[in-house]
Amino acid sequence: MEFVLQIYTGAFFSTLSVSETIKQIQTKLAQAISLINVRDVIIGWNTNATLNAAALDIIHGYGKKAWLWLPVFSEMPSPEVREPSEENFLFVCPSEPSNQELPLALYDRHFAGLGFDGVFLDKIRQSSYAAGLMAGIGCLCGRCREGYQRADVDVDAVVRRVRADPARLLPSARQGVMYRFDDPHIDRYHLAKAANITGAVTALLGAFRGRGLAVGLDVFAPLMAWYVGQDLAALSGAADFIKPMVYLRTHAPAGLPFEVAALGDIAGPDTRRVLHSAWGAEMDDATGCVRAQMMELKGAMCEIWPGFEINRVAGICDSDPAYVRAMARQYEAIGLSKTVLSWNLLSDTGENVEALAGGR
Repeated sequence: MEFVLQIYTGAFFSTLSVSETIKQIQTKLAQAISLINVRDVIIGWNTNATLNAAALDIIHGYGKKAWLWLPVFSEMPSPEVREPSEENFLFVCPSEPSNQELPLALYDRHFAGLGFDGVFLDKIRQSSYAAGLMAGIGCLCGRCREGYQRADVDVDAVVRRVRADPARLLPSARQGVMYRFDDPHIDRYHLAKAANITGAVTALLGAFRGRGLAVGLDVFAPLMAWYVGQDLAALSGAADFIKPMVYLRTHAPAGLPFEVAALGDIAGPDTRRVLHSAWGAEMDDATGCVRAQMMELKGAMCEIWPGFEINRVAGICDSDPAYVRAMARQYEAIGLSKTVLSWNLLSDTGENVEALAGGR
């Protein structure tokens, strides 16, 4: 099996030690390449030119492709800001042209000309229900409201209906990677929300391709993607690859246990059963549910590189060798030839990558 490594070098304008980070990249990359079949490296999103030039020399020295990891609708500073910030998962309006232009401006100012082979766009979504009901509903600014109105969606009615009966947020059916809802207001709302994200991301894809870059997309696992406005069928039709974050051991944003539980706090205790049932799986059958999601995506128009966690973060991610072996074997059995070791090689203890050595 082929593996893609993901390396987090710090936030924009990070003050992390450049020399120490370069040394870590050299060490961790050499170890991984000696053990497993590494094909690509996703790295970002520190803006330090010295660090990025050195990292690209290391990656290209091994003959591997380097993808710039770049957030889009969250974490992005204005061009005037130079202060580092940690991930905050605060999302901006995807309809606002300046928010669509900012990732391009930051790329042009800090990363163009360094020699990245592609760009890997992250945070291409609206907020999830992990931040609360209204955050999960998403941006309701004037521009977004106009978009909903054009799609015959009364978002105020959606909010009223969901507040009156939160279980309306649970789907009654699945159509490919989309959920459908009995309430027509809520059904049309989700379709319009996804169309908004697809339009904004597609425009960005065209702009980055115009700069000579291939484009990959970081997306939620199909189980939860529809709720954050990600139409995986449409997005896969525009990208070179998508990376569904199938994080079963992450109790933080994008982690499936975390996101399903957060939606359940709003929509009720039947949430997990209903979602798994939509994929033909029992409530506690995580393996069967993952398999169904990946089998649905196998028919996508681009490559599917599912991601699973190899890093270990106390209280947030408890991956271990047995888990990473099981995930890799499951994807291989499904017929997927490439997977992303997420989400930070520099935080791997070493034993998780070693556990995959037999997959060369």
